[in-house]
Amino acid sequence: MGSAGLDPAGHPVLGAATELADTGELLLSGRLSLRTHPWLADHAVAGTVLLPGAAFAELAVRAADEAGCHTVEELTLQSPLLIP
Repeated sequence: MGSAGLDPAGHPVLGAATELADTGELLLSGRLSLRTHPWLADHAVAGTVLLPGAAFAELAVRAADEAGCHTVEELTLQSPLLIP
């Protein structure tokens, strides 16, 4: 990942982090799938696997931590994330 300008994020879902050269903003990336995260299959609604709301909250807290923020004051989930 280092050759691509990405640093490991040390998180099971957020796989890499990089600082954008033009803005200095932090970009985090990762992948979710049932192959790599089979435990996600436990959260299905009408046969469709969704990312649990608690996982969204954990991702937000970790991203905030990576960015140097110590709290997430508000988190609004407007639509579910379907897992392939």
